[in-house]
Amino acid sequence: MIRHFEFFTAERRLVQHNALSNLKDTRLGIEGTHWLRKLLQNSAKEPATAALGGIPIGLKAAIEKEL
Repeated sequence: MIRHFEFFTAERRLVQHNALSNLKDTRLGIEGTHWLRKLLQNSAKEPATAALGGIPIGLKAAIEKEL
């Protein structure tokens, strides 16, 4: 993972917003670790996760919302 990835891409203006249809017939690589960390930081904190172990209960819903 690139440290300060968001700063790196913003500084070089590498982030673009376009229609999803532009990706048709395209192979796309996603930095999974960065994406999951960002998703977990933005989701509501679940205090029982540490006590119960495992993944946060709302993680599945958060991933489905993103996709």
